[in-house]
Amino acid sequence: MEPSAPTDTAEPSQAPPRPQENMRSKTVRGTFYSIVGQGLKNILRLGSNVILARLLTRDDFGVSLLVNTVMIGLEMISDLGIETSIIQSKRGEEPTFLDTAYSIQFVRGVLLFLLACLAAWPAAWYFKAPELTSLIPLAATGTLFRGLWPTKLHLLRRHLEVKKLMIITVGAQALSVVVMAVHAYIYRSVWALVLGSVTVLATPLLISAFIPGHRNRFKWEATAAKELLSFGQWIFVSTLITFLADRFAVLASGRLVDTGTLGVFGMATMLSTLPTAVGGPAVNAVILPALSEAARTDRSKLADGFHRARAVVLPLLLFVTLGLVLWAPAFFGLVYKPEFRDAGWMTQLAIIGTWFGYQHDAWSRGLLAVGISRPLAVANAIKLVFTVVLALGGFYLFEFPGLILGSCLGAASGYLAISYALAKAGMSPFKLDAKFGLLALVLGGVGSQVPIHLAPLLGLDDYLWLSIVTGLVFLIPAGLFSAKRLKAQLKKK
Repeated sequence: MEPSAPTDTAEPSQAPPRPQENMRSKTVRGTFYSIVGQGLKNILRLGSNVILARLLTRDDFGVSLLVNTVMIGLEMISDLGIETSIIQSKRGEEPTFLDTAYSIQFVRGVLLFLLACLAAWPAAWYFKAPELTSLIPLAATGTLFRGLWPTKLHLLRRHLEVKKLMIITVGAQALSVVVMAVHAYIYRSVWALVLGSVTVLATPLLISAFIPGHRNRFKWEATAAKELLSFGQWIFVSTLITFLADRFAVLASGRLVDTGTLGVFGMATMLSTLPTAVGGPAVNAVILPALSEAARTDRSKLADGFHRARAVVLPLLLFVTLGLVLWAPAFFGLVYKPEFRDAGWMTQLAIIGTWFGYQHDAWSRGLLAVGISRPLAVANAIKLVFTVVLALGGFYLFEFPGLILGSCLGAASGYLAISYALAKAGMSPFKLDAKFGLLALVLGGVGSQVPIHLAPLLGLDDYLWLSIVTGLVFLIPAGLFSAKRLKAQLKKK
């Protein structure tokens, strides 16, 4: 119900909420819907992956992963930060500014489509996958749809109307699942996966027609364009380094192994990155508010706020990571076709990189809170160099498992660089991180090996069903420990 209008007899205590309280309430609701939305999207992705794995081959998933990698790379290196600029700019509500942003966004979409078409043949040659010459241009049509997204979609984020955004993104993901499943059932072709990615980008454009707000027109204002483009020019180098570091395993694997193995690795990557995909909003929900409040009130308490925020996030990260390590082999071995079984051990290796990568991204907020940004670029560069050297070295020493492990150690190098910078700023994360890291290593390492060695003693031909039971034996105490730590931190004032 809407509150009734104030009357002359209203008591002074019945004042409207303060703007800070309204913003805090919006932020809490927004965080909740962000986490729910990410969770639903990943459930849909996981469910559709299980269905599609019954209809398509390992090679289909490998080729699709290459297409997505090329498109993500082009998207990242051409990122102009249009949405971020609209959210942050003082002119973010002005029609002229919005129309200029829309025009730049559309031109970028067209240029990105043309660039993808030009990149299709070199990518097909490099990855030894001739199908890419037709699949990449098809996937690139999604950039044309995205280029036509009206700015009222960006304004939803500016106004923290995350519930509406959640409905749009989850709806787009659900529709893409239907498109992929129907096409895969009829044609049994990799085109189903690419059409699904295009559907995800086309759906918000269709839904936006029913959202009230400014109707964009093509317009160019020099002042607005200068602000928008100057904001984006600093993003290029950073996103290029981040893309190469995060995606090097795929870029190298696409050249070094067959597309079937790559497809299985793509499935493992999807599962191993769930903590980052779902837990990303938790960074905004816990890390940023805690540090922002400390920075506003008493800078001397910033280190304590940083420690408390990490003490909330780490128990959750530990529990989710252990679940993936202990149950990934059973998940892929029992739910998927036999040819996808190797995704189990690949997930167990890849989760190491996720552990360090998540902390790298989350803890970097501590540096940003005190206005230190240079170490972030240095850490990303260090991560890239070590990832390239260790991944390639690992491949030539231990083949594909070595490449995965080398990439994970590259992620660890980036984390160590961030942690060193934090220690110099008086916010050393090493003690608490080492405690949870050691717990994850011991519980995950021992827990993953117990069913393998116990199954023969029990006369079992396979250890997968047993791993579900032994996984519970390790997960229940880990969950109780994490819940206790989490509860203790949340009770603190």
